Amino acid sequence: MRTVPTSGVPHPLADASGDAVVTESRSPVVFLTQGRVSLLAAARDAGRPVILATDEHSVLTPAFAEVWREAGAAWVVREAGGTLREGFTGRALPTVESVLTATPARTLDDVSARFLRPTAATAVELAAVLSVRHRARDTTLLGAAAERLAEAAEAPLTGWGPHEPVGLPWDRDGMTAFLRGRMPIDAAVVVTGPGTAGTVTARRTGQGVEEITRLVLSAGVPTSTAFEGRLAAMTQALAGLAATAMPLAGMLLARPGRVDLCLPPLLPLPPTPLALLIGPPGVKDLALDTARMTAEFGAIVVGRPRIPGLLFPLGRLGEPTWLRLDAILGTVDRGLLDRALGRTADLLRSAARPDTEQGGDTRVG
Repeated sequence: MRTVPTSGVPHPLADASGDAVVTESRSPVVFLTQGRVSLLAAARDAGRPVILATDEHSVLTPAFAEVWREAGAAWVVREAGGTLREGFTGRALPTVESVLTATPARTLDDVSARFLRPTAATAVELAAVLSVRHRARDTTLLGAAAERLAEAAEAPLTGWGPHEPVGLPWDRDGMTAFLRGRMPIDAAVVVTGPGTAGTVTARRTGQGVEEITRLVLSAGVPTSTAFEGRLAAMTQALAGLAATAMPLAGMLLARPGRVDLCLPPLLPLPPTPLALLIGPPGVKDLALDTARMTAEFGAIVVGRPRIPGLLFPLGRLGEPTWLRLDAILGTVDRGLLDRALGRTADLLRSAARPDTEQGGDTRVG
């Protein structure tokens, strides 16, 4: 029987509540359920961090992993021998609560050997992260980016909801109304389809409404015609958004992963960036020379002629795409990039960073 604590943050899913709220799970798959969403909200209101504790056999859905990390919550894994590690980074821990205070891993000796076990990939995960700026109008309709990218990958969205499992059929009007009703605070929903999972987040900014789309798709094997076709179609869809919307920035990445798209408590293979989009606001604020970018980096001018964006194809899996990305961003001052893209610069860095470098320096920018 679960014991509900009488101090700290009383909640049915809180197994311990003091300076931090610990919630235990032995589920094979940890979903972003309504109960876990409400636990995050209760802990936030009380000013307490949340720690999920699982064994080595639990995996996280993409939506849970994303929302959990965005909320500043932690994941601790109990190994078979009783030792502890951080689920996202593999950092060895002396206690569950130390996940909130322990210093980042500096050497391999700071990381659990079990975290470093190779895991066989069952599919290539093709991921998209994109930020679009909208005017704060009653007629603004969200969800176009997620819809177009999923359709381009031949994995159309079929459902959405504020938690998992999603219970509503895909409907941009209903999703927009839900997100609008929670402003001015940031709000996110889960979106799904066959072989597709992700989130759409809306936040108010000084320039209007920023819509952040994160999708991950099971895209088959990288040498298949189907994979190449999906990548090409998603790249084209990314470029097409600059003609009908105001994207700030976006990126397509791929990595060997799982067919169910879930995140195990093991070291993931690093992502490979495949395409970068800098939208019209970034091109303008960074004073990018479109002719130079085209000549030096093979950029494609997208969007409207008076307010162009730039799409940079970076290459294919197995190619040194990191070097190409570093070369492109090396022409831009880091401070200017952060000022031009704001929180979107952090979004791209978090999408591309290796999981073992959380909180440290990143390669993007």
